[in-house]
Amino acid sequence: AMEYLANASSVFTPPPTTSPTIENLDAAEETHQFDADAAFLLNITLICCTLLAYYLKKNKCYFLPESAVAMLVGVFIGGIARLTVTDLTLFSFSP
Repeated sequence: AMEYLANASSVFTPPPTTSPTIENLDAAEETHQFDADAAFLLNITLICCTLLAYYLKKNKCYFLPESAVAMLVGVFIGGIARLTVTDLTLFSFSP
């Protein structure tokens, strides 16, 4: 029975302290800001695509498909991002 208690106490160790440190808070804040920027840019892109698709249908512009407009919006926003943003990890793809 004593042998069982000795093994049981080694299994049930107290959890590590989860008190935040300055480094953890800074990293979390940076990650949060990065994710917020990515979500904002994605929303702006989708809104632009939706509004331009509506404009094309309303004005009966049949010479330019909606998919081409969506690609042009992506090229435009990507070009602006390339010119203004120094850290392009926001636009990198990692599956």
